[in-house]
Amino acid sequence: MTSRDVIVVCLYLNTFHTLCVQVPRQQFRYLLSAYRVGMLAMDTLARRVHDDRPQAKYARNPPYGEDVKWLLRIAAKLGSQYLHQFCVCAVNSIISPFVLHDVAFEAAHYLSRNTPALIVQHLLLFRIT
Repeated sequence: MTSRDVIVVCLYLNTFHTLCVQVPRQQFRYLLSAYRVGMLAMDTLARRVHDDRPQAKYARNPPYGEDVKWLLRIAAKLGSQYLHQFCVCAVNSIISPFVLHDVAFEAAHYLSRNTPALIVQHLLLFRIT
């Protein structure tokens, strides 16, 4: 492999571990394709007529919850710019406060690079915007 066939991607493993690795260009394209499809699905979710029943609308574990969290991990693997786009789309698409809380908390952890003072600062930023 040459240097043109490899891209450096930082993998967000969990709240406390981030690992930067070299990823083959083809694998990066797969991640990018998965991100694009997921963002289109989030746009579709935003346009969908939501169920008016409060127990369905504000469910702790809505049917799309795990898919949104998976897309969050893909966006974090791609980088801060993609994570920011994901967060903007998530605010407009997701109704469940529980899923939004998880998204805001995980995004704040990623953006702060595990510095506790910055986590609080990023969470306050999510509250304002």
